[in-house]
Amino acid sequence: MQDTLYRLAHSILHNREEAEDAVQESLIKLWTKREELEKLASIKFYALRITRNYCLDKIKLRKNIVGEIDYLKIQSLSSTPEQHLEIKNLITTIQDILKLLPEQQRVLVHLRNVEELSFEEIASITDLSINNIRVTLSRARKNINEIYEKHFNRE
Repeated sequence: MQDTLYRLAHSILHNREEAEDAVQESLIKLWTKREELEKLASIKFYALRITRNYCLDKIKLRKNIVGEIDYLKIQSLSSTPEQHLEIKNLITTIQDILKLLPEQQRVLVHLRNVEELSFEEIASITDLSINNIRVTLSRARKNINEIYEKHFNRE
């Protein structure tokens, strides 16, 4: 579960150290409430909610949301150096586009597309209705296309 929490925290905070701190704080909170966890339908979703809330609180405390993005390490023995560079450039472009999305859209895109959670699971984490999640994801996709066309389409 630690990796899942880290990916969520990193997608919100865009900073490795802060994401690690968020995971640590979330796990400490889980540990302090360990006797209550058996009553929950899903510890994973509770942990994701704790992490999300911690990260959003962290963002509220800082004025400038700036951080370094760790590049994904692409290790493929079959890819050529040109393919490797092309994939890294594509990942960088996607990360740059996602940074331009409003916070709620970015979080929902992460939960749906990276963590591959269902709408019901996302609803339980975010306290949003399934319809609201669908609308927000639709707007996020539209924004992603517009941002790509405006800033990144070099053809």
